[in-house]
Amino acid sequence: MKAKEENEARWKTKSGFDNVMKRENWNEHPKRPAQSTIEDLKDPIYLQKLRTKEKMQGFQFVIGENGKPDF
Repeated sequence: MKAKEENEARWKTKSGFDNVMKRENWNEHPKRPAQSTIEDLKDPIYLQKLRTKEKMQGFQFVIGENGKPDF
């Protein structure tokens, strides 16, 4: 009998069942993206491509530096 009470104490409160999904804001979508992603998506796609191209400017492949050493 004691084992049964210990088992129930883990998932049941005195007032009844414990709510497994303890969310505070039920109006928010569960898979909502991060705020920074939302802000990035507000910009037009051509500006996003331009920023990405500017960031990748310094990462161009140079033989010998980024790959295997030259012989």
